[in-house]
Amino acid sequence: MRAEEKTHVLLVGMRGILGGIVREIVAQEPDMEIVGELGAMSEVRATGRLARLGVVVVRSDDEPGSVEDVRDLLGRHPQVTILTVQGDGRHGAVYRLRPEKAFIGDLSPASLMTAIRAGAASRALSA
Repeated sequence: MRAEEKTHVLLVGMRGILGGIVREIVAQEPDMEIVGELGAMSEVRATGRLARLGVVVVRSDDEPGSVEDVRDLLGRHPQVTILTVQGDGRHGAVYRLRPEKAFIGDLSPASLMTAIRAGAASRALSA
């Protein structure tokens, strides 16, 4: 990834206090940019803004309902990493094209940024 490129982040279902926290954490990072927000995972298929997207951050109660949802999104956009955050904001998981789910453990601002950057690094390697 070139120095001037930013990781494009799409937020899905990030409402309330958790959404505010995630927005604030991402906004503080100079190499990241929130490029959109959707209310639910079901809206992701309808958007055409995924071409340059790096990471989709999804509240886990809006998490893809099945492996098929993940396969569909990642199949159409293999560069995308899906990061899910539990509603309590304490844990999350990462989905990549591999397809595998990697637990990231207790969430903190640092672990959230590490997961987003890992998704961006995967994108840079596949480009």
